[in-house]
Formats: sequence, C-alpha cells, structure tokens
Amino acid sequence: MSPISDEDRESIINIFNYYVENSFAAYPETKLPYEAFDIFLQMSQGYPTATVKDNYGKPIGFGLLRSHNPMATFSQTAEITYLAQSTQEKVSGKSCLDTLKKKERKEA
Repeated sequence: MSPISDEDRESIINIFNYYVENSFAAYPETKLPYEAFDIFLQMSQGYPTATVKDNYGKPIGFGLLRSHNPMATFSQTAEITYLAQSTQEKVSGKSCLDTLKKKERKEA
C-alpha cells in the first residue's frame, strides 16, 4: 500500500466512476473526468491517502481522509473515502482503513 500518486490518476477515477454509474457510494450523477483527480488530491492535502494495488502494481482501490469541517472545533475530525473495484476486496479495505488510521495528519 502506498500514498496516492499522479500515476494512479486514471485507475482511481475509473474506480470512482464505476460507483457513480452503478451505486450510490459515490455522489455525483455523472462520471468525472480524469482532471477531477486533482480535486481528490487537494481535498486530502495534509491528510493520509492510500492506494491498494494488486500483485502486478495495478490500483484496485484507494482511500483518503479529508477535512470534515474547517472550523477549529472539528480540527481532530476527518471524513474518509474508500472505494475498491469489487466487494471481494474486503481485506484490502480493512488494510487501507488501518493504514489511514495509523498515519498522522500533516499540517498543510
């Protein structure tokens, strides 16, 4: 597992768009362009991110933390996003969540 990087752009947006088209796990009504990846990076700036990869190095899931609310009262809270290619990736999902929980927030 590694932090999200620009190399993961297309794979992560493809995973996200699968959920846009096939479920209610992602909120947009239409697929996102690959440029939307930059928004993911911006939202998670200063927080841990993770890319789950298969044995060949291909991203099969991702997770990120982002600010829940910019007010100082909420400075110790975060929202989490985690999506994987299929529900068979439950083990990877738990590993991703554990990784995100262990990493400390970096001051942006």
